[in-house]
Amino acid sequence: MVIGKIDPIAKKTLGQHWLKDELILDQIVDLATLNQHQLVVEIGPGLGDLTSRILRQTNQLIAIEIDQDLNYFLKQKFDKEIKSKQLRLFNQDIRKFDFSLIENNYKIIANIPYYLTSNLLKNLTEIENKPIQVVLLVQDEVARRITAKKGDYSILSISLSLYYRSQYGFKIDKNCFEPPPKVDSATIVLDRLDKPLFEDINHQKFLNFVKISFKQKRKKIINAMSVYRSKALLLEVFEELDLSGNLRCQNLSLQNWHDLFIKLH
Repeated sequence: MVIGKIDPIAKKTLGQHWLKDELILDQIVDLATLNQHQLVVEIGPGLGDLTSRILRQTNQLIAIEIDQDLNYFLKQKFDKEIKSKQLRLFNQDIRKFDFSLIENNYKIIANIPYYLTSNLLKNLTEIENKPIQVVLLVQDEVARRITAKKGDYSILSISLSLYYRSQYGFKIDKNCFEPPPKVDSATIVLDRLDKPLFEDINHQKFLNFVKISFKQKRKKIINAMSVYRSKALLLEVFEELDLSGNLRCQNLSLQNWHDLFIKLH
C-alpha cells in the first residue's frame, strides 16, 4: 500500500485510536521526565504524534510498530531521525520483542491498543531487563485497578507491586481520540523498585497462590483459600497472624499476602 503524505486509516482489527490532542500529548511525555540521553522505547507509535514529542527530548528512541503500513509511513515521516540514528524503528509485534537485546535503564512510553494491556503488563513483570519507568495509556477502569491500594487490590495490582510503584496520572476523554474508543482512557506511571518486593519468596508461586484465592474473591478469604488448604489449618494460621477470617481478598495488604504464603506454602 502506497501511503504518500496521507495519514493511514485506523484499523479496527488492531485496536488503533489516534490521540490528537496536542496538550495531552505533551503532558504524557512530561510524565516520563526525560533527558537528552535517556533511552526510550515507544510501543505502537501509530502516526508518530507522540513520537515527535519524545524526539524533542531525547536522542535515543526505539519505536516498535506492528502495522506494516504504518511502519512505511513512519519511515517517510522520520527519515532524517532514522538516518541520524536518533530513532530506531522496528516493524514487530511487541509480544515477540526481545527486551534483552536493548540497553539497560530504558523507559517505556506507549499508547497501546486495549487488547494488548494485560499481555504487556504481564510481560513487564517477567522480563529480566525491566524498564526503570513506564508511562502507559490504558482504559481508565484498568488504570484504577492497577493503581488500587489496600481494600481494592486485584491480581494485576499485586503482581505489578512486586516490581513497580504505580501511580495514576490523569484521565483522558474518549473524544480526544480519532476514532473515539467506547470508554475513557487514563495514564499510569510505573516506577521500577530498586529491588523486587519480597526477595525471600518465589514470585511465580506466590502469584499462583494469590490467583487461586482471587478466583472466589467474593467469598470470605478463609473460604476462598479452603481449596488450597484445610479450613482447620487456615483458622490456625489466621489466628497466628492476627487476621480476621471475615476479610476478603482485596482487603489484605501486600504484607498479609506474603505472610500467608510463607505460612501456607
